[in-house]
Amino acid sequence: ALHLADEIDRAFEARKALQAEETPPDGYYEEIAPEPGFSVIERHWIEAGGGVLAADSPTVLFEYLSAFEKVGLPEVIASYLGERPALSAQKSTLRKSTPDVSGQWHQDGRFLGDVRAINVWLSLSRCGDIAPGLDLVPRRLDDFVEAGGDDAVFDWSSSQRVAEEAAGDLGVQRPIFEPGDALLFDELFLHQTAADPAMPNNRFAIESWFFGPSHYPEEYVPIAF
Repeated sequence: ALHLADEIDRAFEARKALQAEETPPDGYYEEIAPEPGFSVIERHWIEAGGGVLAADSPTVLFEYLSAFEKVGLPEVIASYLGERPALSAQKSTLRKSTPDVSGQWHQDGRFLGDVRAINVWLSLSRCGDIAPGLDLVPRRLDDFVEAGGDDAVFDWSSSQRVAEEAAGDLGVQRPIFEPGDALLFDELFLHQTAADPAMPNNRFAIESWFFGPSHYPEEYVPIAF
């Protein structure tokens, strides 16, 4: 996990070098060129949110998918989805989140459409107290909660009030993650980035969305897994 955090730093530096019209080290930042009919338009938004698309860093993508295979994640994900999964190029991200990043309560299924999905959220540094982590509603939801209103910024995000109501007596939770801890959740899971400007450290993490090919979002670039 700590090695992958260092590799994410290299991917960020490689992107910076390319943007400065310098030559980045091989394999650390090479923007994916999908087949005709597909496009990747999310890079600016991903960069603004403290991320690099994993598909744009072939070295790091290979390393972490190899780690997933060693612990048997392909079988776990396939068992849950009922079919061999495909990774999403646009929804799989190498994260270096700063304490000033803002979070919004959301369920990814709101903008994914009719999908069968599972996200592997892998922590590569201690987070939740000394670095941004996740606020989450610790129960299964079978449908979408109310979006908009109150302090929700986007039409697909939910307010703090809605999150607290969804959590019920369990309450909203902010777990402490150590390097190597992983959280698996589906497209209805209600969560947000948990950050505080007083936190002293950045958070390194990898977010990987896998879909069942029979319910794959049409606009996303699939990567076989």
